[in-house]
Amino acid sequence: MKTFVLASLALIAAAPLAAQTAAPAAAGPQPVTRVDFTKHVDDTFGRIDTNNDGALSVAEIAAAEAKDKANIEAQLTVRRKQAFDQLDTNKDGQISFAEFAAGMPQPNIPTDGKAMLNNLDANKDGKVTLIEYRAPQLAKFNRVDANKDGTATVEEQRKAATGR
Repeated sequence: MKTFVLASLALIAAAPLAAQTAAPAAAGPQPVTRVDFTKHVDDTFGRIDTNNDGALSVAEIAAAEAKDKANIEAQLTVRRKQAFDQLDTNKDGQISFAEFAAGMPQPNIPTDGKAMLNNLDANKDGKVTLIEYRAPQLAKFNRVDANKDGTATVEEQRKAATGR
């Protein structure tokens, strides 16, 4: 029971602190002293300990978790409504595919060939030969083929992809 209370307290105490430090998003993370952190933990404990007996019961912890959940759900509902209203450009209470698509980030894919030419044209003659085109791709293959046997096995590909 003691471990449960301590683990729950840590989770409950950390959530409000994260919310407080995340509030000034433009300022970014701020330093927190041990004294300030301890005060915050103690204040949170005091709010959860509704019967003021100096200990947190399962019921008190559950009530605090339920309150936190309700607050988070309310905040999410507000954000979702704002996002919906922003996408519903004709304000008919429905989002058409066109409205949805217009609200999505558009990919920034170059179509003029310049970036690829600059990356692949090793001798800078304004053209990409098969050798120039193949070189970076084969370099990638060689990095994956760890044992250099000419075959990129499934295991070598997995290791290359995950870094393990």
